[in-house]
Amino acid sequence: MNTSKANGYNKLLVFFLIAVLLIFAFGFVADGWQLVQVPDEDNNGKTEDESGNADENKDPTQDENGEGENEPEIPEEPKEPEIYIPEYVDNLTGLETTEELAKRRPVSFVMNSSSPLYSISGASIIAEFPLENGDSRLLAFATDTDKLGKVGALSQTRGYISNISKSFGSILVSCGSDDRKDYESVDVAASHFDLTKFTGYHYTEFQTYCYSNGDLIDAGIANANIGTAVNSRQLLPYVFNEFGAEAITGGANAKSVVIPYSADNVTELYYSEDIGGYALVKNGAVKTDLLCDKSVTFENAFILFADTVTYEGADGVEMIMSTIGCGTGYYVTEGTLMNISWSVTSSGDMTFTSEEGERLVINRGSSYIGFFKSSRVDEIKIS
Repeated sequence: MNTSKANGYNKLLVFFLIAVLLIFAFGFVADGWQLVQVPDEDNNGKTEDESGNADENKDPTQDENGEGENEPEIPEEPKEPEIYIPEYVDNLTGLETTEELAKRRPVSFVMNSSSPLYSISGASIIAEFPLENGDSRLLAFATDTDKLGKVGALSQTRGYISNISKSFGSILVSCGSDDRKDYESVDVAASHFDLTKFTGYHYTEFQTYCYSNGDLIDAGIANANIGTAVNSRQLLPYVFNEFGAEAITGGANAKSVVIPYSADNVTELYYSEDIGGYALVKNGAVKTDLLCDKSVTFENAFILFADTVTYEGADGVEMIMSTIGCGTGYYVTEGTLMNISWSVTSSGDMTFTSEEGERLVINRGSSYIGFFKSSRVDEIKIS
């Protein structure tokens, strides 16, 4: 046998085996470098990369290009609600108004509570005062006299009523005065528009009731040369709650307040969440404005106890109430009650004080102020 020829075949066989092994080795390596392209039933025909099975270790903060555009957003902290604060507010209610009205003095009308009442629902403040015969008179404050139609029935004032007009810096409108006794009172002469001294600005109905209107009142005040610009130094007896703050509330319940001026003259205040305040009730009937048939309501109510003296003489009986001085009372709002104190200086400055000794903070809106004999405090019914 030819040895060289045998060796040649052997070398060829070895070379062939080595070539086959290299081909298989290269195939396995190449197969590991590429993604499996065979559709898989569990992956709905997607590759491992598309199905997400190969993305378990992928950084979730990076996009497909490895950049950080898909980083999760950090939730923003909730913003405080924006609180609207008006530029001009009404001096009596603390509610938004116009620049003109914010600079105008309020007008206060003396009315008899048992008379047919017109324009009473538009009052920002209504104060009530007792008389010796069990009746009472109202002092209704309004700023926007341009909106007033028929006003009244207007009545006579007294010193202890006029004092409170001065406390709010208002122009007092009345049909004269029926004071019989001289007693301590503030000087309101410069701000008193007495209809009995100026003809042509009021009229009488049924020979008993005196009425006027906003236009006549404005013309009469101008004719009497009474200043209408608000006194920027005039302080209210209280301060208003901040815009956006929670409503002021007291500790005790006060859904109903009964003020018995007499058996025939009972004032009641009933709280209703529907109206957000107190409805004025007189002798069991809701008090309505005869001009617009609107009920009279308030956000706030104050019951103030004051000392009284009754004089009996040949010319009759007269009660005098001390509205200069000090006393105690209640502040009623949001169906609740709190105890307060009040004081009025000889110049007419009035202050309501909380139990903590601070000037009282009240809710914004219209108010009722009922003066009542301090000797009859226990007759007030609150529930």
